[in-house]
Amino acid sequence: MSKHNYKSMLHIYFIFFLVSIVILLISLFFFIQVITIQDPNGNQVRSSWPKLFTENISNYIFLDNGMVGLNEEGKQILSDNQVGLQILDVSGEEIYAFQTSANVPITYSQGDLLNIYQNQQLQQETTSLIGTYMNNEKEYVYLVHFPLKLQKVTMYLNGEQFTEGKTIFFILGSAFLLLIIIGGIIYGFYMTKIMTHLMTAIQDISKRIYHPKKNTGTFKEVYESLNRLDYDIKLSDQTRLQTEKSREEWIANISHDLKTPLSPIKGYGEILAESKDSLTAERAGIILKNADYIEMLINDLKLTYQLDNGMITLDLKTQDMVRFMKEVVIDILNDPRFIDQQILFDSKEEKIDWQFDPKLLRRAFTNLIINAFVHGNSNTEVYLTISKINKQLEIIISDNGPGMTQQQIDHLFERYYRGGTTKQNKEGTGLGLAITKEIIEYHHGKIEVSSIVDKGSQFRILFPLIKEI
Repeated sequence: MSKHNYKSMLHIYFIFFLVSIVILLISLFFFIQVITIQDPNGNQVRSSWPKLFTENISNYIFLDNGMVGLNEEGKQILSDNQVGLQILDVSGEEIYAFQTSANVPITYSQGDLLNIYQNQQLQQETTSLIGTYMNNEKEYVYLVHFPLKLQKVTMYLNGEQFTEGKTIFFILGSAFLLLIIIGGIIYGFYMTKIMTHLMTAIQDISKRIYHPKKNTGTFKEVYESLNRLDYDIKLSDQTRLQTEKSREEWIANISHDLKTPLSPIKGYGEILAESKDSLTAERAGIILKNADYIEMLINDLKLTYQLDNGMITLDLKTQDMVRFMKEVVIDILNDPRFIDQQILFDSKEEKIDWQFDPKLLRRAFTNLIINAFVHGNSNTEVYLTISKINKQLEIIISDNGPGMTQQQIDHLFERYYRGGTTKQNKEGTGLGLAITKEIIEYHHGKIEVSSIVDKGSQFRILFPLIKEI
């Protein structure tokens, strides 16, 4: 069983055990409520308090010259606890009373006293207990009236078996506790097994390797829902793949078809551009510019389709990467559009031999550098460094341009995404950086982006120098 499964089992068992403890505490609370009462002053005391109080009050009764009474300390105790007292003679006549209500009788028959002894109740909302006071071999009966409502419960036990009963009670209690522990462990294993199967099923659905399951148990509806979810996801995946394939095939076909009429357009445009009529030559230039844009778009669409479908075979050549990057920089600066821009080149190594496809990598790095100029301004500078770090080729292209927001970074390599607002950017295909990323990954490399708004952006490209391509 995995560590995660053990944690799940312990978690389920903990819940089971916690519920048992809560039930036990609730039971204990109600038991305490039954065996405790509140005295007239609001203090929580045991339910035997009235009986003990009745027994102790005899210590404050005195006999003086044949007269029975209660001393001052006893009166104070009765007053503090709002308790009344009656002392009776042998015939049941009241001979002394303290703090009793007007409706309390002053004469009691033997039957009345027996009823009070058995039921501990003289009036509906009070509890009356009987005590005896002995002095000079003369016995007096007294009644203590409490402003409480109690009920007397009598239990008869077999004295011979009571000792054995305590042992049996202890054994049964221990067995019950052990049963809770064992039941919790079994329940924990059962629920852990069920939850493990459900989590595995969910993971299989996400990995697209789930196989529909039949279940007739408690979790039947859950598995039915998982089966429906898996079916819907696979159907959606199939539809998406078919749509993507149709779209790519359509793009490939239309790219091929557009090249046929584009050739004569460019040819006639070049002829018109040589016209002596300046207006005609100017309009021919517009035709050629847009024809070049269409051709660039067609080439990008074709290259994207080829990269996606693995239709490109790398033309690997071993070359000096430092020299290659210098040539890329020189070619860009010789472009009339960027002749006034600056590219600062720095190499930590004089020579780095590496096997790569020069045509594709030239396309990738050209896209990155030109992209910095297109989205920058006339003062934008590009900094290019190349070095070897931990058997990796590191190329960093950074600029001091306007930078990008996190939202732009998140969508930067998506096709047809245009995150900028420059006029030049609107003329692009929206595929340049997506193609760049795919070319780098074709060489088993990776590209990382960081940027600060109004500070600039940095592209970090890493290639493995020891990995065969």
